[in-house]
Amino acid sequence: MKLYIYEHCPFCARVRYIAGRLGVALDIEVLAYHDEATPVRLVGKKIVPILQLDDGRLMTESLEIIEMLIKLHFQAPAELTPSSAVLAWQRNALPLLQKIGYPRWHHLALKEFAAAQSRTSWQARKETSELNFLALIANTTSIVGELEVLLEQTIALLSDADSQQPLALLDNAIIYSILRGYACEPSISWPPALHRWLKQSAQLSCVPLVV
Repeated sequence: MKLYIYEHCPFCARVRYIAGRLGVALDIEVLAYHDEATPVRLVGKKIVPILQLDDGRLMTESLEIIEMLIKLHFQAPAELTPSSAVLAWQRNALPLLQKIGYPRWHHLALKEFAAAQSRTSWQARKETSELNFLALIANTTSIVGELEVLLEQTIALLSDADSQQPLALLDNAIIYSILRGYACEPSISWPPALHRWLKQSAQLSCVPLVV
């Protein structure tokens, strides 16, 4: 199976997390951010992740891909959905991920941003009056303060990183996929227990932090 991704993308990361934890081999292809032709040719729009199955079928919804991978591994017919607590946490975590990641990710050594055209395309697509990159950088201390409150609350949601239970895997994938994206800001003070969980999750899944 082939997975088209961006390295920064949390929705790609959660698919990669599940595949890594279950030992599912995926052929990973990182698309250049400015490359619209490839995803449009495959699925009709610029989107990732895109999973191309061995029979040629294509999937784009991260939770559907994860459910398929988990069902294949556990042979579990029941529908798998994230816990309500993790979904509520995600609603608070994603806006902070935008504020931390959007003005920073395209300056990192990520494959999707190797070309200057990709970095320009990112800023053109993602920067708005509310998410002004220079203003976000200038407001780092305040944003990090908000984030550190969220990080303290996150500890109560964590499952054992070694857990192989389907729901724990799914919830952990969502939490890790977002937390890894904050790692690009070095001023964040991580709670020690959360920092240990983060490093262990990166090792177990083979999905690195976004730094």
